[in-house]
Amino acid sequence: MRIGVRQGFTWLAVPFAVAALAGCGETKSKPATSAVRPQAATKAAPASPAKQGDFERAANRLCADAGAKVGALPPLAKSNFLPQVRYEQGLIRSLIARLRPLHPPPGKRRGFARFLSDTSAQPVIIDGAIAALRSRRAHEARVLLKRLAAKGESSDRAAASIGLADCARDYSPVPHPTA
Repeated sequence: MRIGVRQGFTWLAVPFAVAALAGCGETKSKPATSAVRPQAATKAAPASPAKQGDFERAANRLCADAGAKVGALPPLAKSNFLPQVRYEQGLIRSLIARLRPLHPPPGKRRGFARFLSDTSAQPVIIDGAIAALRSRRAHEARVLLKRLAAKGESSDRAAASIGLADCARDYSPVPHPTA
């Protein structure tokens, strides 16, 4: 699933991120937006879809719901960088928690497992990239950002291969900030 965090880090120059993170403490504040907070994992999707189409509809619905929240966010900028990144990480984690109970048909299990694995890895990689940027370890941050892009592309391919078009869609807010 392509969301603003990954897109933002893909285009994001390391100096921009360092400037955005300079002096930023960990805050729990929500980005300035009318988007709703990620839903708790307790509202899981149906655990056993009866048919292949039910699985695809349920997973695509969950991805589209999370994507709509991302799409409602303002473009990533220095002023909202860390709160928005943290918010989007929460959306990813919530989405994964809601997708895990779904039972794909036998022919889609491997692709679904790959999608979940690659998508779950993204918030962890983002944490590492933020830590590297805060410590001014630019080379490490670039390596992690490349890994983030690769995991995202792999996640998108896996989702598309099993009919989860809404999970492979680009939901990032546009346009990319210049300031």
